Amino acid sequence: MENPPTKEWALLVYIAADVSAPGMHWAAQRNMLQMVDTGSNDQVYVAAQIDLPQQPTRRYIIPQKPVDRERWTVLPNASMQNVNSADPQAILDFFAWGIAECPAKNTMLVLWGHGFGLDDYLPTGVSPASHPAPGASSTTFNFAPVEDQMVEIPAANFVKPTMFHANRAIVDEQSHTVLNNNQIGDVVRACRKMVRAGSSDLAILGLDCCEMAMAEVWCEMTGGAQVGIGSQASLPYKSWPYDLFLAQLLGKPQSAPNEVAQMLVNSFVEFYNTQAKDSYVTLSACNLELCGDLESAVKPLAEALTAASADVQSRAGIFSARNSCPSYDPDGFIDLDCFCGFLETDVPDDRVRKACSTARRALASFVIDSGYSPQDPDRMIALSKGLSVWFPSWIEDPSIALDQKERSEAYLQNGYGQTKFADSTGWNTFLMSMLRYSP
Repeated sequence: MENPPTKEWALLVYIAADVSAPGMHWAAQRNMLQMVDTGSNDQVYVAAQIDLPQQPTRRYIIPQKPVDRERWTVLPNASMQNVNSADPQAILDFFAWGIAECPAKNTMLVLWGHGFGLDDYLPTGVSPASHPAPGASSTTFNFAPVEDQMVEIPAANFVKPTMFHANRAIVDEQSHTVLNNNQIGDVVRACRKMVRAGSSDLAILGLDCCEMAMAEVWCEMTGGAQVGIGSQASLPYKSWPYDLFLAQLLGKPQSAPNEVAQMLVNSFVEFYNTQAKDSYVTLSACNLELCGDLESAVKPLAEALTAASADVQSRAGIFSARNSCPSYDPDGFIDLDCFCGFLETDVPDDRVRKACSTARRALASFVIDSGYSPQDPDRMIALSKGLSVWFPSWIEDPSIALDQKERSEAYLQNGYGQTKFADSTGWNTFLMSMLRYSP
C-alpha cells in the first residue's frame, strides 16, 4: 500500500465526550460537523476521534469537501469498543494512528473535553486514570454532515456560561477516570517524541476545555509542544469555531505555528462577537518553549510578595490588586498580568514593583496572542491578557462558601507545591504566607 503524502499541517482532534452532560454530546457532534462540512485539502489533513457514552469510539480522516454537493457522507476509518478516553494510552494510540495516516510537517493536537484548571477539583465519582485502553471492534456507521441532523438538546439542559460559572483535564465518566495535568504533560511529551521520530514536530497543543490557560497548566506541558492554546474562562458548549479556523488554515497552509495559533484566536473572537453578549469567553496562545523563562521571571515576584505579605499595608494592597482582576473560577483563577499591573500601584514596595515589571516583560513574550468577548472596554473581561494564576479567595475570607473548598485548602497545603510552576517559582510559599498572616 502506498504511503500517504506528507502535508504541511495535520489537525488531530481527540474528542472526550463520554460524560453525562447532554450539552457535551451536542457540542461534540456540532464540532465534528464543522470539521466535516469544511473538509481538508491537499496541504492540510483533518482527523478526529470521538468518544460518546455507550457507543463505539470512531476515528475519521476528513476528506476534501465536494464542491458540487450539498450533502455528503463520511464513513469512519476505524471503529473500536468504547475506549476510556481519560486513559493516557488511549491518547497515545490515537496520536500514533493520526501521524501514521496523516503525516505532516507540523501537527496540531487538540484535546477536547472537560477542563478544571488545577488538580484540586475532582469530579464526583472519578479517580485519576490508571487503566489500559480497551480492545478494538469492527463496527461502522455513517456520519452525515448536515446541520439539521444534529441532536437537538432542550434549552433546559444548558447551563448559561458566565465568567464566574463554577465549571466542569479530560474525563471519562463511564470509566470513572480523569486525567490530571501532570499526566497530560507526560502524554504530550510522549506524543512529541513520537512525531519527532519522523522528522516532524508537535507544533501546537490545543486544550479545547474550560479554564486551562493557566501558568500552572502550561508549565506541566513543558517540552510537549511549541505552542499551547487554551481558555482562561469557561467555554460555552459551542466551543471553538472549527469551521472558521479551518477555512483560514486551508487558505494559508504554509503558515508557521504562531500564525496558525493566531488564526484560531482570531476566529474564536470573531465567532463569539456575533453571539449573545452575556457569555464571557477568552482564548489565548502561549509559547510553551518559554515556560522556563516565565518561571524564572515569576520567581522574584513570588519572593517579593512573600516578604511583603508580613506587612499589614502591603498585604491589604496585595488583596486589593487580586480583587481588581477578572476571576475566571470561584477557586480563584486570576489574570497574572492584570494582577501585576494592580500590584504596581496598590503595593508601596519597590521590590514588588520591580518584580512585577520583570514578570510582565516575560508575559509579553510568553503570550503570543490573546482575545476575549464581548469586546467591551468597560467590562472586567477586557482586563484579560491570556494567562491565569491561582490565588484563592478563601485566603482573604476563610468564611467564604465554595464548592470543594476543603479539597482546595488541602491542595494548597499538600499538592500544589509539587506542581512544576509552584516548585520553580515559590508561588505556593507566597500563598501560604498570605494565609498565615490573614485572619
